Amino acid sequence: MALKEVNLSIQTHFKKGRRGRLLLAKGCKKNKPEITQVSRIGKLMALAIKYENLLRRGVVQDYAGLARRLGVDRSLITRVMNLRLLAPDIQEQLVGVNKSAAGLDMIHLKEVIPITHVLHWDSQRIMWQKLQTRVHRVSED
Repeated sequence: MALKEVNLSIQTHFKKGRRGRLLLAKGCKKNKPEITQVSRIGKLMALAIKYENLLRRGVVQDYAGLARRLGVDRSLITRVMNLRLLAPDIQEQLVGVNKSAAGLDMIHLKEVIPITHVLHWDSQRIMWQKLQTRVHRVSED
């Protein structure tokens, strides 16, 4: 009886076990989702949404109560909450940006505040576009 040669192929990878030991594991290595860093202005926009929900649910009565609870100045709460006055698409852009996206990590709250003082969303969008263009131009230099 003749012996046949059989090739067996199994996908494996190394993974860390207890105390940093390397273990051989079956299957393909699962890629972890890439962790992106949210820009500071994006974090502030997300906080404004969260704080508005706290106010709406009655957890805090007003901006002063929120400021006391967080241990910050009331004017900071007002500036952050004014981000909610931006056009919805601008708010969405602010929350969704990460630090590497087109230099948007270079946008600061003090630059966005003037846009919040404009009542018409179309005018806000024009101002926002100008700010993005200016920041993008600076980030390329």
